[in-house]
Amino acid sequence: MSTETEAHDKFCRFIKSKCPGMNATSNLSPIFQESNRIEDLYFMAHASNALFQDVFEFLVSKSDVVPGSLKLCGNVFVKCLESAKEDILKAQLNPGACRLVRGPVKRPDRAIAKVYRAYGGDVSKLTDLVRCSLSFDSFANMQSFTKAFFSLCSFQNSQEPVASSGNISTAAVWPRRPQSSLGVPLLERANDSDNRLANDSDNRLANDSDNRLDDSNYRLFRIERIRNRFDSSYQSPSAYRDFSIKVTIGIQASTQGRYALAPVRDWHEKTEKASADGKKASADGKKASADGSARRNKSVSLFTCEVQLHHRGIELDDENGLVHDNYVAMRNLVSS
Repeated sequence: MSTETEAHDKFCRFIKSKCPGMNATSNLSPIFQESNRIEDLYFMAHASNALFQDVFEFLVSKSDVVPGSLKLCGNVFVKCLESAKEDILKAQLNPGACRLVRGPVKRPDRAIAKVYRAYGGDVSKLTDLVRCSLSFDSFANMQSFTKAFFSLCSFQNSQEPVASSGNISTAAVWPRRPQSSLGVPLLERANDSDNRLANDSDNRLANDSDNRLDDSNYRLFRIERIRNRFDSSYQSPSAYRDFSIKVTIGIQASTQGRYALAPVRDWHEKTEKASADGKKASADGKKASADGSARRNKSVSLFTCEVQLHHRGIELDDENGLVHDNYVAMRNLVSS
């Protein structure tokens, strides 16, 4: 067995161990955006795309200087990114081991075609308007990066607490299907000054006694679903292979039209009741949610994006793009 084959098997075992219950490779349940209005989704896409790309460019670049655009996201966000960056550097990824392709916002004509081809006209299922691609020279380096990225994430349908008091589970707080369209652009929901964007999370960090970055309070994103097309159990008539992660981000806006990404702990507001009854709520997340001990922070919009991980060796085997073209043709045929 070759070294790369062993690394492939190890990567697939790692994904299965880190994402229990999220290993399905076909017939996956749909993911929904908060809004079913395409104008809302494009508003959020253009508001977040550069920030989303900057996160991954920082993680895989040689520089250890956090971009100024991400510093606006607050101290917690920056410290978490720096911690993940340290893990990647410790893994000794060689220069050029990972190549980032910054994705433009998906073109409206392609998005609308996909809505009707694959989603039966349901715009809220459109979760790849914002996406980026990472190309690795080996599965070992892909695993090192994925491990560091997972440390920044909570997982949908897990029991990992994500509210700042540790009392609400992801399964309890976020319904999979939105009840109605938000229909409200980000700027209209922002009533606070620019300073709040950088200060809210900083203040929470200062009030924590241990400031541990490995705590579930310090998650920047939520993973909704993974699709590991590298896994041998993945069944497809196409030879196209990648590792796809659907990840939700929190977008915060100000009256000045500036945007920032909010850590998961800021997606909900903690009430006095939640603070007083935190331990009891922790034992019964669903009851806490029903009692209203945590409610959605209206200044934060949730938006699902896609991260694609590719293996450069497989890409080189498809230099002319024939495999991907065949995949697209087969996908269109199956969904027609």
